[in-house]
Amino acid sequence: LDGSEAVISSGRYDVHIVDDDLFYVKSPCVWDDTRAMFYLAVAPKDVSDLPAQSRAHGLDYPLFRISENAIAVGPDLCVAVAELPSYEIAEIRIWPIPSHPDHTFELIYSFVAAEAMDAVEYLLRQGRDPEIESEFDIFLDSGRLLYRKRPCSADDAGARFFLHVVPADADDLSADRREPGFENLDFSLRRNGGRVGDACVARARLPNYEIAGIRTGQLAGSGGVAWEGYHSFAAAEIVEDVRELLRQGRQPEIESEFDVFVDKDRLLYRKQPCSSADVYARIFLYVVPSDADGLPMGRRESGFQNLDFSLWQNGGRVGDECIARAHLPGYEIAGVRTGQVTLDGDETWNGAYSFAAAEIVAAVRDLRRQGRDPEIASVFDVFMDGDSLLYVKSPCYQQDIDTRFFLHVVPSDIDDISSDRRESGFQNLDFSLWQNGGRVGDECVARADLPEYEISEIRTGQFTLNGRTWEVKLDFTEQANQ
Repeated sequence: LDGSEAVISSGRYDVHIVDDDLFYVKSPCVWDDTRAMFYLAVAPKDVSDLPAQSRAHGLDYPLFRISENAIAVGPDLCVAVAELPSYEIAEIRIWPIPSHPDHTFELIYSFVAAEAMDAVEYLLRQGRDPEIESEFDIFLDSGRLLYRKRPCSADDAGARFFLHVVPADADDLSADRREPGFENLDFSLRRNGGRVGDACVARARLPNYEIAGIRTGQLAGSGGVAWEGYHSFAAAEIVEDVRELLRQGRQPEIESEFDVFVDKDRLLYRKQPCSSADVYARIFLYVVPSDADGLPMGRRESGFQNLDFSLWQNGGRVGDECIARAHLPGYEIAGVRTGQVTLDGDETWNGAYSFAAAEIVAAVRDLRRQGRDPEIASVFDVFMDGDSLLYVKSPCYQQDIDTRFFLHVVPSDIDDISSDRRESGFQNLDFSLWQNGGRVGDECVARADLPEYEISEIRTGQFTLNGRTWEVKLDFTEQANQ
């Protein structure tokens, strides 16, 4: 054993591994120690290397006795040797059978942990900083994550790790994982690593598809999260995209807690500085198509597609900057509404952008240049433009944007509306400003397309849970008579 360091050292018990042999050393050694029997549990890296009866628990259990395996016995020293299996080993454990007077100890050595520790120390010598700094430092290295904490406690070693991997393309996930949007690769320290001296180390291999981001941490005994961290593979790229827009003099389309830029077929989110609350609050994104038939059947009643995401899934934190990227659907889009919600479901901020708003503003200005007065002059001015109503207010405020519109259309012939609406006598075309319009500068605009049948009357305005905030009526029969 000259030059061999103990891979396990408990003060009284040392274990050395030389080639394919394991040496158990005890000093001082008494007569009872020479008669002791021990379990030597071996966990292979590939469970298929085990006999069939041992695969369920993943361990091989050979026995060895110091007196039978001894190569040296002296008054103060016992040494025994056990030959290790030929397959690739992940971990060994040694403990005495219960008949031994000191049967409470267990010696564990993880080959995986030792390899992980060597890899971490190599990265540190190169001057590498961890990609995630939290309770464990986590390094990204050649398609795997390396976890290390020093010193670590029994709680650190015993708590289960969660690892959620978000692919760049959701189709790389199995069908049952596409709704949560990530692959779950949870593990225990014992399975993926172990203790090396006063440190806990582990490694986790990542899938071979392109990855957008990862979220990892440990679970608390109560079932909650003890700690967590995340890493975005796209974060640096998103930061550069935002900075390029700023260099071009671009202003964000949505200015709120996060600035949101519309860049071709995607939204880019940015906040600087940002807090932990900004990182972990979920981002909602509602996309309204120009044609509701482009939505899945289950979303047509709501009128929008829900593309909610978490910052760690679609972006990350770079320095004091939080950034994210959301790709928009391929169909023609009327508008988007986005913001963040807490775990309790409360919105912390929201903003909206209408792809059609600029077009509506231009249409209203053209009508005014023609000398047209609005058909309805109220809180919002409302113009008739062909088969559409154009709503405009300037200046407008957040409450104007947040308050929902009602639009009730009364047909000249009641048979022109669906049977379930005939009792009320009108067709309900209620909408939100962010669905049918938006804000351009200090001006709020919206457009509502009217049905093709002959109309007798329309009633429109805005309402809250406490009732209508304003309402007006336009009588088409009276206009026709005039």
